[in-house]
Amino acid sequence: MNSIISKSAFANNKLTRNDKIEIGVIIIASIIISVMLFKFAPGVYAAQGITPQQMDDLIDKVITIVCGVTGALFILTGIVKYAISHANEDGPAQQKAIMMLATGIVLVALAIALPNITQATWYQFS
Repeated sequence: MNSIISKSAFANNKLTRNDKIEIGVIIIASIIISVMLFKFAPGVYAAQGITPQQMDDLIDKVITIVCGVTGALFILTGIVKYAISHANEDGPAQQKAIMMLATGIVLVALAIALPNITQATWYQFS
């Protein structure tokens, strides 16, 4: 944790893989805490004038954008990896590239479907 906070790690741009994982975990934890506050302590957001519907819309927009952008990057990377592996006649690499491409398609489909799913629809499935 100290290497994340230290100036030299950022100045030299030498964050290790573990440092990057720790930063990702911190970001995810802060998002989870924010959502939990919204669900279990709505007064925190009500004091700032944010309605539950506005918070739901914001969360939906963020998730939709993240899924769409990540899916698009997976699709582009999958296409490039497939082209390279096809040129090298590398069968296992082609399979990995196709799986990356399929993951990207699923993420883009999720980004398209999420805005059309209402909260009432989720309650019907549970």
